[in-house]
Amino acid sequence: MAGISFCAMPYGTLLPVFAQDVFHGQAGTYGWLNSLAGLGALTGAFYLASQPAENRRPQLITYAALGFCASLVGFALSPQLGPALAFITLGGAGMMLFIAGTNTAIQTNVADHMRGRVLSYYVMAFQGVQPLGSLLAGWLARHIGAPHTVLLQGAAGLLVGLAFWWTGRRPTSKWLRSSWPGPSADAHPRLVAASCIVPG
Repeated sequence: MAGISFCAMPYGTLLPVFAQDVFHGQAGTYGWLNSLAGLGALTGAFYLASQPAENRRPQLITYAALGFCASLVGFALSPQLGPALAFITLGGAGMMLFIAGTNTAIQTNVADHMRGRVLSYYVMAFQGVQPLGSLLAGWLARHIGAPHTVLLQGAAGLLVGLAFWWTGRRPTSKWLRSSWPGPSADAHPRLVAASCIVPG
């Protein structure tokens, strides 16, 4: 979670630069970028809510993170506004699936007496590191340009998602897949916290 929040989610900081300098638009262009990102996020939220509990597995978190970051790469490489709007819509859906899926994993797998502590780590990983990523994104955009910065953000996010996917394949992570979606009585709270906060 922290890795994706630091690497990929601060892309929104650079949307005004894309609207004005890359796509040579004005406030309306910026509005389209934000609106379609929100539409994708809304679609992702409805999709997740419509899925049965047994389908909301941790793999969805990984796939959503990979889809979100891949969409950022496509957005950064888009030469025209039309493809960029399509990619940013997909990115919004992937981002929402990732955020909501991670939250669901924590809420349904952590013991009641540890939920507050684990959620504090979740909020720190989600919101605490994102401003740092925004600061780095702004600095990079000043030196290499906004498209190259978002391209690096998407590539770094893909590496984080692949690392989480590889971690999920290890035998020590099988308990999380087998205990989804309900809390596990024998799951150690600190292990739950670590597994949910690892990027992805």
